[in-house]
Amino acid sequence: MIREDWLSGFIDGEGTFVIGISKSKSHKTGYNILPLFSIELSCIDKPILDEIERYFGVGRVREIKMYEHYKRAGIRKNMHYRYEVWGRYCNTIRTFLESNFMITSKADSFRLWCEALDIINQKGLPNLTKEDVLSIATIRDKMNCGRKRSKKYRNYERMKELLYPPSEGKLSEF
Repeated sequence: MIREDWLSGFIDGEGTFVIGISKSKSHKTGYNILPLFSIELSCIDKPILDEIERYFGVGRVREIKMYEHYKRAGIRKNMHYRYEVWGRYCNTIRTFLESNFMITSKADSFRLWCEALDIINQKGLPNLTKEDVLSIATIRDKMNCGRKRSKKYRNYERMKELLYPPSEGKLSEF
């Protein structure tokens, strides 16, 4: 059985909070917003991820492949596993962490992740506006400092250009 204080410390050290933004023809803004929480460990530690999955009752543990950039860098990685929680199920992780504090700088990313979740929870994904997508992109750009982003969606200015092409006029400042 996992102790809450151990789990919050483990998440503080190994957890990752992400707000994914991707193009989508099925969303009225043209973009899908996907909150994600994950923990990645080597195959030796997979039982820990299985126990975390049982504890929360949401998410899944899956095998992740060795990526090309690891091969090119000469890094030998054995099979790894990732516990991931997507979308609305992120609120389960949020509720847990709001009652179990974090002490590292990851607490800042968690706070920002929660701000993005608030926007999503308030309106619901299908009802997000372009302004909401830009707000979430701004929040996302402050998270996990030092992490490289896709050139396409990496910052507020680029997202603004993509959401509001010159033919649609300028976005009012907010």
